Amino acid sequence: MLNLPRIIALTTGVLLLITLLVLTFSAHGSAYISSVSASLPSVPYLTPSEPRPIPSAPANVENFPLLAKGLPLPAVPADPRNATKVHTPLFIGFTRNWSILQQSVVSYLTAGWPADSIYVIDNTGVMDSNALGLLSRNNPFFMNYTRLTKTFGVNVLTTPTLFSFAQLQNYMLYHAIQNQWEHYWWSHMDTVAVSFPTGGSLHARILENLELDNDQRWAVRFFDYDKLALFRVVAFKNVGAWDTHIPFYATDCDMYARIRMAGWTTPSYPRSVGQTFDVGGSIDDLKDFYPPQSPTLIKRLKEMQDGKLDGRNRNFWQGQQMGGQGEPFYRDPNGFSKATRMWINMGREIFREKWGHRDCEIERAGRRPEDAWRVKHDWL
Repeated sequence: MLNLPRIIALTTGVLLLITLLVLTFSAHGSAYISSVSASLPSVPYLTPSEPRPIPSAPANVENFPLLAKGLPLPAVPADPRNATKVHTPLFIGFTRNWSILQQSVVSYLTAGWPADSIYVIDNTGVMDSNALGLLSRNNPFFMNYTRLTKTFGVNVLTTPTLFSFAQLQNYMLYHAIQNQWEHYWWSHMDTVAVSFPTGGSLHARILENLELDNDQRWAVRFFDYDKLALFRVVAFKNVGAWDTHIPFYATDCDMYARIRMAGWTTPSYPRSVGQTFDVGGSIDDLKDFYPPQSPTLIKRLKEMQDGKLDGRNRNFWQGQQMGGQGEPFYRDPNGFSKATRMWINMGREIFREKWGHRDCEIERAGRRPEDAWRVKHDWL
């Protein structure tokens, strides 16, 4: 005979147990998501039927008025020490903020870098939209192909989709291998390079640096860390590619440590070839980089660098443009920024799991190449 009260009691107990397990699992899941998103600004939930608000922002101001008026590009005196015609390929990757990219390109041109050796990488993910001139200036991903290729004379490469930092580095390495280059330089798009007042151009001193170093095991040469860096292809082919599971921050810690653990060197030449600045904005008129160089240029660049490194969000310049709604391959700027920060945080966690160490200095922690993914956490 069925004992109905007992069956009800057992059923109630099972349901309570299931509820407890679901709540426990949900709590762990919520805690994990919260740990990734803790530092991110909240974004109000919008139902599909609601229009998405786009913050108003001033138009992207032209920072090279001379060219906007159709006037010719100022001349840069040739440095006789560049006459050797040694190919010095320099990659500059771009995703957002055209004004800052244009400033970087102009700075290298006026520092003596040959235009045909500069390769700007369109890593916006907008396919051929920039090449066809389909984006407006206030679109974060806008880039002026015509000015880069026709006016400045530099090269433009386009990635097939939006790459992370690690993927972009592998793209540069692949391009160098395909072109049989022994080495190549790369610079951040928010780096500004300026020659010293005397002693030749920055590019001429770069060539001198190539000849001076007798270290046969160098893999990377840093000039003020990686504001400007020289990579040796054979070393990367020996060690391996950048770890794309660590997409942004900490991927450099991983790559350079693996290089050194494999017996290669990463010498540093701080400010030995010229002056480099890490900036979050642009001067008003890029003509000031050209001779006769403005006497206040260095002061303004230092002020922009100090403002960027004052302890606040150093990547604020990436979110200064909010336009482009309705244009090809449009992405919500705020959502793009938030998703990228979540991706960055996840990459840091992967680095820690890979090496069982929280900080960048995994060599000092005694890690060896064979330790990857095989060691326990060294923190409590």
